Amino acid sequence: MMKLCMKNIDRNVILVVFASVMAAALLVSLFLAVYQNASYAKAQFYSSQISNAAVRCQAHQDSFVHTKDIANVAGFLHSYDDLIHNLELLAGESDVLSESEIMLTQVKVRDYRDLFLAYKEKQMVIGLAEGFGEQGVLNRTALSMEKTLGNAGEYRLLSMLATCRRSENKFVQHKTLTAVGIFKKDYTALVEAVKESDLNPQFKGEVLAQLDHYQGNFYILVKHMKEVGLRFGEGVSGNLQKALLAINKQVTFIQDTVLTRLGKTTQTIYWVLCISSVLILMVLFLGVRLIRYNLRLVSEVHKRQVVEEELAKVNTNLERTVQNRTQKIASQIKDQERINKEILTLNEFSDYLQRCNSTVEALHIIRDYAKRLFPQDVGALYLFDDDGSLLNKEASWGDRDEIFKDSFPPDECWGLRMDKFHYVSRDAQGLNCDHFSREVSTCYICVPMHNQEQLIGLMILVCNQKACLADETKKICTGKERQRLVVTIAEHFSLALSNIQLRENLREQSVRDPLTGLHNRRYMLESIHREVSRATRRNESLAAVMIDIDFFKRFNDTYGHEVGDEVLKRVAEVLLSQVRDEDILCRMGGEEFLVVMTSVSRDVVIKRAEALRESFESVDLHFGSSRRESLTVSIGISFYPDNSRDITTVIDLADKALYSAKNTGRNKVAVFSEYMLEG
Repeated sequence: MMKLCMKNIDRNVILVVFASVMAAALLVSLFLAVYQNASYAKAQFYSSQISNAAVRCQAHQDSFVHTKDIANVAGFLHSYDDLIHNLELLAGESDVLSESEIMLTQVKVRDYRDLFLAYKEKQMVIGLAEGFGEQGVLNRTALSMEKTLGNAGEYRLLSMLATCRRSENKFVQHKTLTAVGIFKKDYTALVEAVKESDLNPQFKGEVLAQLDHYQGNFYILVKHMKEVGLRFGEGVSGNLQKALLAINKQVTFIQDTVLTRLGKTTQTIYWVLCISSVLILMVLFLGVRLIRYNLRLVSEVHKRQVVEEELAKVNTNLERTVQNRTQKIASQIKDQERINKEILTLNEFSDYLQRCNSTVEALHIIRDYAKRLFPQDVGALYLFDDDGSLLNKEASWGDRDEIFKDSFPPDECWGLRMDKFHYVSRDAQGLNCDHFSREVSTCYICVPMHNQEQLIGLMILVCNQKACLADETKKICTGKERQRLVVTIAEHFSLALSNIQLRENLREQSVRDPLTGLHNRRYMLESIHREVSRATRRNESLAAVMIDIDFFKRFNDTYGHEVGDEVLKRVAEVLLSQVRDEDILCRMGGEEFLVVMTSVSRDVVIKRAEALRESFESVDLHFGSSRRESLTVSIGISFYPDNSRDITTVIDLADKALYSAKNTGRNKVAVFSEYMLEG
C-alpha cells in the first residue's frame, strides 16, 4: 500500500514536474512568439510608412513633370528623407530583413533620387517656364529675326520663318523627330531664299548669322530634349521611370516579406495557444495579454486608415494646386497659341474658300470664320450691286450688327474713295466714314476688296466696345498683326469670289441654250439621273414628255431662219409659262423639247400634256404686215419605270411616241404603247 502511494506520488511529482516544465516551456515559447510578432508588427508599420513615402515621392515627381514647379522638388526631397528614415528604422529590426536587402533598397532609393535631380537639371536647362532656358533663348532669337525681317519689309522671308517656327513648335509639343526633319527642310529653304534675295550684302550677312544662331539653339534644344526622352521609356525620363518601378518592386518585396513572416509568427502563436489550452490557468494570463496586444494592433490599423484618409485629402489638394498652376501657365502662353490658331484657321479658311461653288457658300464661310478669328468684334461685308451705284450688306457677324447700314453709296466710305486700307482710332485719328447707322465710339477698319483692278466690295471690322475702351495702350486695335489679318481675309475672299463668278459663268454657259435661254441636253443628262434616284427612293414615277413643233421646216423655208429662231423663242416662252419649277425643261436640239415631270400620276401627266398642246393652239404668229400663222405641236409621252427602268430608253420611247403622233395627224398627244415598237 505504501509502495503504491509512493508510486502514485512519484507519478504525480513527475506529472507536476512535467507539467511545470511544459508550462514553463510553453510560457517561454509563447513569450518569444509574442515578442517576435510584436517586432514584425513594428516592421509592418515601418514598411507601410516606406510605401507612403514612396507614393509621395511619385506624386511630387508627377507634379513636377506636368507643372515644372520647382516647389515639387523640395516636396520630393522631404518625402525621400522620410523614406530613408523609415528604412533605417526597419533595419533596426534585424531579424526581419537581412542587411543586404536593406542596403539594396537604400541604393535603389538613392539612385532614384539622383535620377530625379538629374531630370530636374535637364528640365531647368530646357526651360521650366516660357522665356527661360533653351526654349527662351530660341524664342528670343526667333523674335529678333522676325523684328529684323519685319523692319526690312521682307514678308516672304517672314512667312518662311513662320513655317520654321511651326515646325519648331510641333517638335516641342509632340516631341517627334519627324518635326526636326521638317524644320531642317524649312530652314534650308529659308537660308537659300535669304541668299538669293536682293538684300544689302552686309544686312544679308547679319540675317544669315542670326539664322545660324537660331538653328544652333534649336539643335541644342533637340539634343537636351532627346537626353530627357522624347518618348516613354527613353532618356533620363525613361531611366527615372525604370528607377521608380524598381523602388516600387522593392517596397512590394519588403511588404510581402514582412507580412509573410508576420503570418508565420501568428500561426505559431495559434498552435502554442492550442497546446497550452489544457493549462488554462497558466495560459489565461498570457491570453489576456495577447488580447490586449491584438487590440493595440486594431488601434494601429485604425490610425493607419486615418493616415490614408489624410493622405487622400493631401492628394486631392495637390491635384487642385496642379490644376490651378496649369491654368496659370496656360494663360501665359495663350497669346502664342492664339497666333498659331489664327494662322491655322486662316489656312483652313483659304482652303474652304477655294472649294466654294457659289457666292452664298463663300459668304457663309467668311461669316463663320470671321466669328472665329474675331470672336469679340463685329463686322460686315458689302458687295456692289449690278450697276455699281450702291454697296449692299451681304454678311455680318457679332452682337452689334445693327450699327451697319443695309446699303450705302461708295462716297460714304473714305477707304473706297482712297481705294486703300482705312483705319479710324477711338480718339478720332482718321476721317470718319458715314456708312454706319449710328455713331461708333470704338476703333474700326475699312478694307476695299478688288477683283484684279476692279472694286467689288468692302469689308468693315469694328472693335469690341468694352475691350477697346479698356485698352489704354491701344494694342488691341492698332496691332499690325490684327490689321494684316483683316487685309488678308479680304484678299482671300476677293480672290475666291472672282474664281466663283468665273466658274458660275462658265457653268451657266455650258448648260444653257443660247437661243432660247432654256437648259440644254447636257444639263438634262446631268440632272435626270438625280431625279431617277429620288423617284426610286420615294417609289414614285417619272414622265418623259417629248415636244416637237409641227411643220417647223415650213417656217424656215418660207420666212427664213431668223423667223425660225423667233418661233423657237416663242415656244420656249410658252413652255416656261406652263411647266412647274420642279420639272426639268430643256431644248434637245432643233425643234425638239423635253419636259421631265416628277411626282405626278399617269393621268395628271396626260392632262398636263393636253393642256400644253392646247396652249400652243391659241398662239398667233404675225410676220410682216398681213401674214398670220398658227402654231401646233405634237407630244409623245413615256413613263419610268412602267415602260423601262433605263431612263435613256424611256426618253427614246417618248421620242417614238412623238413620231407616232406626227405620223397619225400631228397636233396630238401620244402615250407610248408596245405596238409603236413594231413599226
